[in-house]
Amino acid sequence: MDFSFTVEQHDFAAAVAELLRTHCTPEHVRATKSGFDRDRWKRLADIGMASVCVPEPHGGLGGDDLDLLLAVEECGSAALPEPVVESTTAATALGAAMESGARDGGHADHAVLLARAAEGDALLTVSAPTDPYVAAADHAAALLLEREGAWYVVDRDRAALTPQPSVDAPRTLFTVEWDSDGGTLIARGEAARAMSAAVLNRGALLSGAYLLGAARRLIEMSVSYAKDRIQFGRPIGSFQAVKHHLADAFVAVEFARPQVWRAGYSLTSGAATADRDVSAAKASASAAAERAAAVALQVHGAIGYTHESDLHLWLTKVWALSRAWGNAEWHRGRVASSLIDQRLTARLP
Repeated sequence: MDFSFTVEQHDFAAAVAELLRTHCTPEHVRATKSGFDRDRWKRLADIGMASVCVPEPHGGLGGDDLDLLLAVEECGSAALPEPVVESTTAATALGAAMESGARDGGHADHAVLLARAAEGDALLTVSAPTDPYVAAADHAAALLLEREGAWYVVDRDRAALTPQPSVDAPRTLFTVEWDSDGGTLIARGEAARAMSAAVLNRGALLSGAYLLGAARRLIEMSVSYAKDRIQFGRPIGSFQAVKHHLADAFVAVEFARPQVWRAGYSLTSGAATADRDVSAAKASASAAAERAAAVALQVHGAIGYTHESDLHLWLTKVWALSRAWGNAEWHRGRVASSLIDQRLTARLP
């Protein structure tokens, strides 16, 4: 089994990282109070970020989850405010529904919508099966929403959005209400159940990749600060306790990374263990990122809580995404259920 990354995937991630170094600095992130910068999103779309997993007939690159993982990790490292997890998951789900024929009308309109999303001219978002709120609904042209076991495409202008508090201000959250005739059915029955599973797995996987990038950046910032901060006449990074905390956080992130890669491979290859692998990855990535956030805050001290500190930008991203798409506890429960079911099945005659 080989789930290593290709040269093209590394090059794509490098291109994303280079763009974000220029257009997503801490100053840019602070300035993006609404959570969405159309110019930056269009620039990302121009290098393929919005179209990687969109089918080629609809203006996409026809890629898969592995093509996105390294690039999404770079988004986390830059604290990208735009909803890359939700938008990518929504576009992939809509493209898959159209490709499989799991739709009931609205095909032509959806083809145009998907092409616009791939070009970065329209944003899509999706409701996470584990969460009560929809992220970035205020910026989306359309929302993919589940109701009573069926999936619909709902135009934002035909939905009533109610803002909800968010620990990460740029990650806007909403409850969404819409009339039954305000959405277009795209999947029901078995197709809808498959779509729900795919949406959950992809959102959890990509949020795990984003958390890896955010955790990596938190550790890098903390190491740099520990070298410069003088206490008792010495850099605090020379104290053994500080070294141990940073090392433990680093090890946790590095142990979570191959689990995220494995989960991406499982989804791409259609492995029977995909659900379990994704949950193991999201649980590990959430726990590792939360540990990195806690250590970073300890190293920096109370200043890390303040809006004036750059650290705050990454802390809030971790606190938000570690709980979105299922927190660590939820996903550990899913892994445990999978293992128990597997053992019970093995005992059956």
